[in-house]
Amino acid sequence: MKTKEAVLLYEKERYRKPDQRLVDKAEKRIVRKILDRIGYQWHSLLDIPCGYGRFTPLFLERGLHLACSDLSGAMVTRCREKVVIEAGCTEGKFIVSDIQHLPFEDNAFDCVFTFRLFQHIPTRQKRQSILSEISRVTQRWAIISFYRKNIFHILERKLIRRKTAIKMITKEEFSEEAAACNLNLKGLYCVSPLFHAQVIALLEKSPHPSSQSS
Repeated sequence: MKTKEAVLLYEKERYRKPDQRLVDKAEKRIVRKILDRIGYQWHSLLDIPCGYGRFTPLFLERGLHLACSDLSGAMVTRCREKVVIEAGCTEGKFIVSDIQHLPFEDNAFDCVFTFRLFQHIPTRQKRQSILSEISRVTQRWAIISFYRKNIFHILERKLIRRKTAIKMITKEEFSEEAAACNLNLKGLYCVSPLFHAQVIALLEKSPHPSSQSS
């Protein structure tokens, strides 16, 4: 999205419907659960793509040092506004960048958070390119959502005739792709068991590079 107006409209409409509000609530509950699981002995997080900052308040309430990045400059600007205006925080980094070419040093963050991106990535090659960069810049943790193959969700999309193309993969495919980039699957959380394909994965970086890594 290129303009502030477009971003504000998207933010207003995206989770307005009752079913989407439920999904939003479930996703945030799961993310909080994952953050509780990995504890408080870490301090920095990269949120990419950060969008308009839907999860930013949740991260700030944990006292995390944030870097928020997105391909859209308008999204990054809105995310910064939410941090400064709504959360009253003047710290943090806000950067326009491509997740396949991150402008950060190796092991720059304790955790990388990548949400609602992988269902839009159609090929294994591109997913692994992204996973490789996530693995490079995280020191230990990654939290990544993807759409796991789900027959009920596939049928629902066909019945409603949703136009947006999405890519669903199996848990085994995702785990294999992540492991090839030194990211080991430690937990998988369903947003809505049976009826929704969205799942959230907790991954831990291996201290020993895999022979499969590119």
